[in-house]
Amino acid sequence: MMKLTGFVLLQLSALMFLRRRLAAEKRRAENAASFRNMLEHLLGLLERESAPMPELLQLLQKRVHGAAARFASALLDSMDMLGVHSFQELWRRALYAGSEDMDQELLRILEEPGTVLGRYELSRQLDAVGLCLDELRRYCEKQQREQPQKARLTVGLTLSVSLMAGILLL
Repeated sequence: MMKLTGFVLLQLSALMFLRRRLAAEKRRAENAASFRNMLEHLLGLLERESAPMPELLQLLQKRVHGAAARFASALLDSMDMLGVHSFQELWRRALYAGSEDMDQELLRILEEPGTVLGRYELSRQLDAVGLCLDELRRYCEKQQREQPQKARLTVGLTLSVSLMAGILLL
């Protein structure tokens, strides 16, 4: 009876691990899509509005959701430190403050606009955001293509290892 209980608990913990892992992958994809949406809005705002960055961030914050909304809010909240810290540093801090569900490649892509925004002429800012947006779209497409394969691999490995360990336990 004790071995059977151990086997059942092992299988349940494997399923819980699997559920958390798949949920984390889903959040990662949602975060990337959220930032893609944010950059699309930012590009449009830069093209249409000639407002200072805090005003653009306020507009942006109202139009985006999820991780990008949290990022825009954190960046907007930190704008009073502009001058003490560069915009690039504030951008980076806000980005890394909510980075728990983002991989290094996504963070690298999203750091780029912060190096140019508010520092150079409008055409250069538009080019930088456009290039970042293109790279982010490719990243999202790659993640979308690879996600089913990663999910199958994760399910297969988790169930195989938990069943083998369970058999050894019995």
